[in-house]
Amino acid sequence: MLSKKYILSILSTIGTMAVYADPMVNNITGLYSGIPEANPLLCVKDAFGQFQPWQFGQPLNPTALSGNPDYFGAALRLGGCSNSDIYLGWLDVYPGMIDYKPDLNSYVQLTDYDVSSTSIFGQISLLPIPSTNDNFPINTRDANDWYTGVNLSGLEFSTLPNATVIPDISDNGKDAAATATFLSAGANMVRLPVRWEYMQPYGESSVIDDQVFSQYFNNLVVPTLSILTAHKYYVALDLHAYMHYSPVGRYPAGCALNLIQCPAGQLITDPLPYVNIWTKMFTRMQDLHIDTSHIMIDIVNEPTVRADEGQLTAQQAFDMQVAVIKSLNKLGFNGKYLVEGVGWSGLHSWAQAGNAQVFTRANFLAAGLDEATIDNQIVINPHQYLDSDYSGTHNQCLTDLTTTGIDGFNLDEFVAYLKDNKFKAIVTEFGVGTDQGTCGVALNSLLQYFQQNRYSKEHGYGFIGWTAWSTGHGWGDYNLLITPTDWKSEILKKYFN
Repeated sequence: MLSKKYILSILSTIGTMAVYADPMVNNITGLYSGIPEANPLLCVKDAFGQFQPWQFGQPLNPTALSGNPDYFGAALRLGGCSNSDIYLGWLDVYPGMIDYKPDLNSYVQLTDYDVSSTSIFGQISLLPIPSTNDNFPINTRDANDWYTGVNLSGLEFSTLPNATVIPDISDNGKDAAATATFLSAGANMVRLPVRWEYMQPYGESSVIDDQVFSQYFNNLVVPTLSILTAHKYYVALDLHAYMHYSPVGRYPAGCALNLIQCPAGQLITDPLPYVNIWTKMFTRMQDLHIDTSHIMIDIVNEPTVRADEGQLTAQQAFDMQVAVIKSLNKLGFNGKYLVEGVGWSGLHSWAQAGNAQVFTRANFLAAGLDEATIDNQIVINPHQYLDSDYSGTHNQCLTDLTTTGIDGFNLDEFVAYLKDNKFKAIVTEFGVGTDQGTCGVALNSLLQYFQQNRYSKEHGYGFIGWTAWSTGHGWGDYNLLITPTDWKSEILKKYFN
């Protein structure tokens, strides 16, 4: 590649000739062909230092904007030209030459790029995270039906894959040190949320394009699975979908920032799309030699509906998850399935939402699962936040966890349900806000309750662990963020073992 100094020398010899005399076209394409929202735009820096958007397919004379007939500079972004829009790097463009500067350690980059007098072109690609970390601790704690740890969040963020939040526990990765600290303190499990639409962007019933699937799953998900399982840790792989399909580029997984779409996207009750995406993920893990004995399948995160969508019944969520279990068992998966209920899978509302009446041993048997599958593979997976409306959106926490009824925590009611059905449970999401006074009390109380009601073979029911929400370098000042040195982590560390 020519050096910038050499390029400038060439420019000095051709003077001020208007190399880009005619308008050019921005032909830089996004990750997902045919999805306009996925195409990036060039934010061209004009002669006044302002950034002007150059959309995909738009003819424009960028040198006229820049005030230099032989050069223009532009930020490559998704969504818009503000600092809050996803940044993919900077381009210095000279006659026949692009100097592209992606963010350091960015796994979303411009590839196959070039420029002519009439066009600038390239392709946004997801580059592979390294799949090794030679400095990572090795798990020496036998699980013994006690799995504890944290969520590592970020892969499910944004409307499009966002380089600034993708979790990375490889050597020198942004999450390597923090994750290793939690695991070294005694945790033996990580829950890893992933986004359905980034693997299957053309609709929940579309054929899963292997190239598109692989860019996200092989390049961004598998390296984290590989590092953790190679070091003997357990991973709950979570399809973070709320039983919704949210079109890529338009809405995030979960709730749009304005909360009008909460959860975003379209309710999907047909079991087949879930069977298809899990079949693809499981077979790919096998193909890439991931130790699936250390993988738990969290079939779908927090099934729920918006007010405008009608009703999602516990039976529909049950039927879908049973279909996935049957399908993956036929393919040879013999690990644990984490089963979530409707109503955001709330522990406090497990009975009120109808989950306690549908997710029963008798119904699993009637659906065709045998006793061995229920005893060894089925794990009930409720979530529980500790603020006033159990949403995790407030900084203060309720400190009395013994409350019952429609507004209560109903912890004993849930344990009675486990006892009646001889079930195991794991709470893969719980969290507290920033108020240490109230939330420290609540967090200690909840963790003590899990431990006091731990599963044992003698009882045949109870909790087998938990993963706290959440770690991940992309959270910024999020009120539920957990860092290795904060007061929340100091409490968690007391209960990892």
